Amino acid sequence: MIAEERKLHKLKLIKTLIDSPRYEYKELLTFYAFYISNTPDTLYNISYYTDRIDDFIKKIGDLPEKVKWLDSLFEKIKIEIDSHPLKDKFVFIFDDLFAYTTNSFDIKEENVDAFRLDLVTRDKFSLRMRIGKSETDFFFEYPNEKHKDIDTLISNIKDSILKHDLSTKVY
Repeated sequence: MIAEERKLHKLKLIKTLIDSPRYEYKELLTFYAFYISNTPDTLYNISYYTDRIDDFIKKIGDLPEKVKWLDSLFEKIKIEIDSHPLKDKFVFIFDDLFAYTTNSFDIKEENVDAFRLDLVTRDKFSLRMRIGKSETDFFFEYPNEKHKDIDTLISNIKDSILKHDLSTKVY
C-alpha cells in the first residue's frame, strides 16, 4: 500500500471510529491492525499483540469519547468566539488532527498519517488556536503545570480569544 492509500485508509478508519455507534467484527479487526501497525515494538511479538487487546478495546471507546469531550469544551468557549469581530476566522486544532471552526468539525487529512490510536487519552490533549491561515497561534496543552484543571484551561483560552490583538495580524 503506497503512502497516499495508507493515509486515506487511516482517515476512513478514524471517521468510522468517531461516527459509528457499533462495529462489525471485520471492522474491529481492521481497527486492531491499524492500532498494532502504529504502535512501536509490536513487530514479530505475538504475545505483545494479545496483551494489547484490552488496551486496544479501551482506545476504540476513548476516541469517540474524546471527540465528544472536545465538543463540550468547544461549547464552553463558544460565547467568547461568537462575540469576537472575527468569529468566523477562528480555527481550533486539537491534537493536530481535529479542527473546529464556528461552523464545522473536520479531521485534518494532512496529519492523519501521523495519528496513533495507542496514544489517545480522553482527558489529555493539545490545542492550537489561530485566526484564519495566520501562522501566529496560541498553544495550550492539557493537563500541564499551567493548566492543571479544565476550568483554568478554559479561562486561559477565553482570555486569549478576548485579548487577541487584531491589529498585528496579516490576513
